[in-house]
Amino acid sequence: MKRHIVFLASLLALQVHSQTTHDWENPAVLGINKLPYHATLQMPSKEKECKEIVSLDGE
Repeated sequence: MKRHIVFLASLLALQVHSQTTHDWENPAVLGINKLPYHATLQMPSKEKECKEIVSLDGE
């Protein structure tokens, strides 16, 4: 009798484990460990002050 109970419990555990979906299979998960969206905009009047902005047209 104890063997039947252990066998049924192990089958139930395997069935519950097989029904879980992974994050890469879930279409509702859009991003894990991602930073929130942001825009990196710079005012045109401060373009000369910012050394990170490089003009591709030349000097």
